[in-house]
Amino acid sequence: MGFWTRWFGNTRRAKALALDPAASFDQELRAAVPRYSCMARDAAALDPLLRDPRTGDLRPASQRFPELYREWAEIRSPWDRRGVLFNALDELLGDTIAPWQRAERLIEDRRPREALEEIEEIEARAAGDRDAPLCRASARALICLEQFEAALEAAQRGLAIAPQDRSLRILAADAQHFLGRHDAAHAIYETVLSETGAHHASPETVFQQLFAFETGALRSPIVALSAALKMPALWPSIEDEFYWSPHVRAQHAYQMARGNQVMRGFAKLVALLREMPWLADATLNCMQIFEALDPGGKNELCAEDRERMVRAIQANGWSIAQLHPLEPIEFNLAEERHLATPPARDP
Repeated sequence: MGFWTRWFGNTRRAKALALDPAASFDQELRAAVPRYSCMARDAAALDPLLRDPRTGDLRPASQRFPELYREWAEIRSPWDRRGVLFNALDELLGDTIAPWQRAERLIEDRRPREALEEIEEIEARAAGDRDAPLCRASARALICLEQFEAALEAAQRGLAIAPQDRSLRILAADAQHFLGRHDAAHAIYETVLSETGAHHASPETVFQQLFAFETGALRSPIVALSAALKMPALWPSIEDEFYWSPHVRAQHAYQMARGNQVMRGFAKLVALLREMPWLADATLNCMQIFEALDPGGKNELCAEDRERMVRAIQANGWSIAQLHPLEPIEFNLAEERHLATPPARDP
């Protein structure tokens, strides 16, 4: 068994797939369609594609798309499986979605750089004209890219068009939080919470009311992290829902590394940085774990990854003195809905 299988495999999902892979494929494909289009109630868009062209009867997805099913079945990671499904949906539904939906689809698939490039091309062709959904996609991509001032500007442009857009308000709050403007961010979170009527109960209820794609009223990675830190049972659901967010993935890895799952946390960080090498905090924290596990790189543990991170640190002038090593975002969503200001981070 290799390093990645031992430390990064997902046993829970592997067992579920083994029970009925065809049913799991159908379920995941149907769940992928609303996320692909960024429309929570869009799953029915798949039904015409599942009908037998001769009889008109609905057929199992594994029978309608056998090659896709075989490719999907070979992939262990649920997020990589979703990426394969998104690629197929590009062929099946790609000409039915708007440019902002295309950008959101790329962000969901952990490709924020590509999303931002497409948004910039769209804006250039439109001579700078923007609509609120495109501003929303731009803000989300920019937060993933850690360009927080630009993200706030994009969210504010969208709010000038659609002042009551909840997603834009939350994105503005997230950008403010990352910029250290906690009072302004928390005021927005409080307002959104007061509008939703959400209440605290079991972790499942909290997840469904606040964070789930279909029903969540406060789909902020920052608030989701707060909830997971307060209710550790939420971590699997939060990771599934916010895997597009580098900050959720990094903080989950830190939590593991701080506990008794150092190798799994390390593997998650390495996987994250292969996809998103621009993350300064994650890179520096991962290098600390490298040094703890393999001082000086003598055993050549993930040597190529380590060398790439060293080059990134040198090229960008990143310094560990700027960070609070392995410290998660301290953000508490208390039961009385009080959003406590986190301790200030080193500049």
